Amino acid sequence: MRVRKLLIGVLATTTAVVVGALGADFGAAIYAEYRLARSVRSAADLAWDPSVAILGFPFIPQAANRHYDEVEIRAAGVNHPVVGKASLEATLHSIDLLDSSWLVNPEAKLRVVKAESRIIIDSTHVGRFMDIADLLVEAPTQESDDSTGGTTESGISSNRGVVFTGTPKSAGFDKRVSIAVDLSIVGPDQTTLVLTATDVLTGPGTADEAVPDDKKDEVLAAFSTSLPGQKLPFGLAPTAEGARGSDLIIEGIAEGVTVPLSGFNLS
Repeated sequence: MRVRKLLIGVLATTTAVVVGALGADFGAAIYAEYRLARSVRSAADLAWDPSVAILGFPFIPQAANRHYDEVEIRAAGVNHPVVGKASLEATLHSIDLLDSSWLVNPEAKLRVVKAESRIIIDSTHVGRFMDIADLLVEAPTQESDDSTGGTTESGISSNRGVVFTGTPKSAGFDKRVSIAVDLSIVGPDQTTLVLTATDVLTGPGTADEAVPDDKKDEVLAAFSTSLPGQKLPFGLAPTAEGARGSDLIIEGIAEGVTVPLSGFNLS
């Protein structure tokens, strides 16, 4: 009986220690994420705190070594001089805190083994820029049923044949149509997204509305434009552009870079 009570006591004590350690680790991670979010907001001139996640377990050894396995930063509804609003994302892998404690300050520079960043523009803001109020952007039709979710690791479609569906009233056409649009990045600083309409789409998964030959050039022109000023977080060069869900996304991936927090928002 005494042995049983002793074992129960030891088990209870051990459980309490483990739970306490896990709680301390979790609490430290939450506080570090909060401080990093505040630092990014201050350094990058954001209107509110971005969403920040410091990944990897346990956290405390990472903090002690001033080396984080992976950090994700997301900010929605960021003011953009061209499209009005855009969302910014960055995923940083294997980060050394060069000149900061584990509580990253706004002036910190991060040495990153691999960095990914994205600028995301939703259908509504693309449509406003193009003067197509009911615009919907979707992945190319041949990829819509692809279980992989896209051609990149982050689920971005290819840049050829992205489906734009909307009513091009500026072309004198008042019916909803689906158009295949190719995306490309141009300019000396690789910050202009070019949308080139190539054909009218009909059939399943489209508006299934044909366009008369005498209107086709005008309709395609209404779905073709350029969006300058698409500067990726941390100034990464674009490596992919496409659709994900109902958004247009430009993504850049680089290895072996050092980035300041102020570089998260370059708009």
